[in-house]
Amino acid sequence: VRARLAGREALVVEGAFLGPGRQKLEEGRVLYDRADLAGAIPVLQEAADALTGGLAGAPDTRDLVDSLVMLGLAQLFSGDRAGAELAFSRVVVLDPARELDPVNYPPKAVAFFVEVRGSILDAPKAELFVEMAGDAQLFVDGKQSLSTALKLPPGAHFVLVEGAGGKRAFQAVVLESGEKKRLRINLERAVLAGSG
Repeated sequence: VRARLAGREALVVEGAFLGPGRQKLEEGRVLYDRADLAGAIPVLQEAADALTGGLAGAPDTRDLVDSLVMLGLAQLFSGDRAGAELAFSRVVVLDPARELDPVNYPPKAVAFFVEVRGSILDAPKAELFVEMAGDAQLFVDGKQSLSTALKLPPGAHFVLVEGAGGKRAFQAVVLESGEKKRLRINLERAVLAGSG
């Protein structure tokens, strides 16, 4: 088995942690494309929840962000502005550079997203200081960070630290606007067995 998996370990781990959420995302996408918003919303919420949980083992937020964008759109067009604001807020916190292209999205959705994005990005950033082993790798919101001192928009963030031998530690942290927080990460156990 080890020989057959050689070089594909990251893909296997990613599939194991994110696969169920990706399946729900595809199911929700089909319902959304069929304009079944009432059916799409709970499925997309399940997708977002599963993909959030999957971040504990696979530092990739792209599918999570896609599920939240689609969830926000479905909620907005079904009249749930508060739900749409929450979904779009999570998108901006995870990916501050994300925008909705006016070519692919309706003007109402683009305008609402811009409003939500502006309110989050205009707020004072929070500061997060991560204390961890020097040889470990740090991922914050699915992106590798070479710095352990980060300035982040207020909201829920996801910290994954990977060390030698398959050891990982995952923690969700909610940051308030202007807050300074220290986070100490201890690598205590392997998520999967090491390669040797």
